[in-house]
Amino acid sequence: MAMNSQRQSLNGTWEFRLEPSAGSELHPKDLPFTEFQPITVPGTWEARGVTKTYTGPVRYRKRFHVDALQAGRRYWLQFAGASYAAEVLVNGRSVGTHIGIWDRFSLDVTQALSVGENIVEVLLEKPGGRYPLNQSLAGFLPYVQGVMFGGLWQDVTLVTTGPSALAWVHWQPDIQRQELTCSYQLQEPLPTAAVVEVQIRNASGMVVQEESQLVSGGEQQGFVTVTVPNLRLWSCRDPYLYACTATVSVDDSISDRQCQHVGMRSVTVDGSQIHLNGDYVYPRGVLQWGWYPDHFAPLPQPEVFRRELTDMKALGYNMIKHCLYVPPREYFEIADELGMLTWLELPMWWPDVTEHFAQSAVRQYQRIVEQVRSHPSVIMYTLGCELDERVPAALLKQLYDLVRTLSGSVLVKDNSGSAECYGGVSQEYADFYDHHFYAEPHLYPAILDAFTARARGAKPWLFGEFCDCDTFRDLTGLVAANGGEPPWWMVKDPDMNPQGVRWEYAIVEHRQRLRDNGLQPYYEALLTGSPHQAAVFRKWVLETVRSYEETSGYVILNIADGPLNTPGMYDDRQQLKFQPEDIQPWNDDSVLSLGWDRRRIWLF
Repeated sequence: MAMNSQRQSLNGTWEFRLEPSAGSELHPKDLPFTEFQPITVPGTWEARGVTKTYTGPVRYRKRFHVDALQAGRRYWLQFAGASYAAEVLVNGRSVGTHIGIWDRFSLDVTQALSVGENIVEVLLEKPGGRYPLNQSLAGFLPYVQGVMFGGLWQDVTLVTTGPSALAWVHWQPDIQRQELTCSYQLQEPLPTAAVVEVQIRNASGMVVQEESQLVSGGEQQGFVTVTVPNLRLWSCRDPYLYACTATVSVDDSISDRQCQHVGMRSVTVDGSQIHLNGDYVYPRGVLQWGWYPDHFAPLPQPEVFRRELTDMKALGYNMIKHCLYVPPREYFEIADELGMLTWLELPMWWPDVTEHFAQSAVRQYQRIVEQVRSHPSVIMYTLGCELDERVPAALLKQLYDLVRTLSGSVLVKDNSGSAECYGGVSQEYADFYDHHFYAEPHLYPAILDAFTARARGAKPWLFGEFCDCDTFRDLTGLVAANGGEPPWWMVKDPDMNPQGVRWEYAIVEHRQRLRDNGLQPYYEALLTGSPHQAAVFRKWVLETVRSYEETSGYVILNIADGPLNTPGMYDDRQQLKFQPEDIQPWNDDSVLSLGWDRRRIWLF
């Protein structure tokens, strides 16, 4: 492929082979993969057929063509996501390493490239082998599907810049001042003076503001603040976006440029209320684990993301909580466009906290937040989920301070679910309360009364995940839709469907247990009746919760059914179980909650 533009996609067909090292396991079924085979990037090696328990090393390889190397230009390999430990070589020369699943990284390959054919190789290992799962910020997805995925699971791009390249750009709005600040960091200090220019276009494409500044040599960071005339705010009902561009030029030539759609909005707190642009908002979220069984990684086509967000809005939700994983950039962009709020839960779950883990968590969290913080849809972060005493207060405070400093106008909490409910450290670092209630409906009033935050000081109180109600799984329809065979995550074959780290593995016995317990005659009744039961359950719970003025929002488990449970808005075939008219009346901006009659009753 000829490199004839500033950005050249290296997606598509690569080659890969397994290269077992001492101590790594190789299943006989994997022997064909010890020779180079084609593989699609983005993607995972599990989707290519490699036994799911194999953790690496795996070598990826791709040939690409460079017509010419321009003097004064720099060439970068940009990886949007690679799991987990990566060493990158160009023409046999090591150009860098990276640790992490969820963050983008770029490597300068200028000195390694040649005119003509080039070969890029990436040597990868995923969590679970040399890199213990609970020390790798793998999140919760391995507990859903048994193991973590491996591979070049997001885009790979060859990027050409001038002598100075932007490492990141952050757009921070101040709606009171009607200002937008563009902060930036270069990959390295400027070798000479440069000009940084900021340009703002409205949704019609018209330039509404631009500003430039001269930056001295030796500088690496800076900011430019501009006034946005005739300001139009971003909100759930009116997700207005400005097209914002930051350009760095050296010697009157563009060296690098980054563009992003930005929404002008603010998130503030008034007692227990959350305000978006000064207006009261009650976040109503649904939980997403990143479970996409055909891909093993949270990387379906963008139209799948769009359908999810559109369907959830139709059901009355105004927020998605990404639980212990980080979705691709496209998910945030579509949420920005559609006006769907986002709660990003960073991927700390049951960790083994070593000194190395703590240092790695700080590095990875900084990179993740730097990459998502300019999206107006992102209004909340939690640093982990249901953390116990293994995570020390000093680490939580360091991470809280880091995310709070980096992220701007958002809410941040250290531990979704709260320390008090999971045996965590007594000191919490939090802008809001967060509890995970899983209980029968009649118990909710007593639980809410016990947790009511009157004595704790006024803060927003959200339920980071709760109110699950499983429905009956349509096994017959699922198998029929899969060509007459159960999907991989239902079979008992440990090579195809390892239990791995899952504590719940009953799915492989599901069909047999139905037969053993004589439930087959009731199959259709259970199939049609259980969604109605789930809707009634949630209606009662949500109306009860919202009748308490101290509560500020919630997240319902879950967006889709999976191997662990079936409380999804979607079933296993990605079909909605509920219609908007059945859900939205009690999951909307305003709902009616009825209380008991307070009159004194005299009995004789």
